[in-house]
Amino acid sequence: MRFEAIEGKMNSGKFLTFLKKLWHDVDGPIIVIADNAKYHKSQEVKRFTKQNANKIEVEYLPRYHSEA
Repeated sequence: MRFEAIEGKMNSGKFLTFLKKLWHDVDGPIIVIADNAKYHKSQEVKRFTKQNANKIEVEYLPRYHSEA
């Protein structure tokens, strides 16, 4: 498991930087589990993951659903 502390407000550019660092640190394809924050699903992120589908995949947690 890998993680990184990000200073300041998170955005899609910072998330892409994290993905690229992670990708270079690992020998082989990776799967990233992310929540449904807008920056995780931005057009930039979708484009990057589509172009690198054989190397990196982002899977999203289910949206919050109350048990009420």
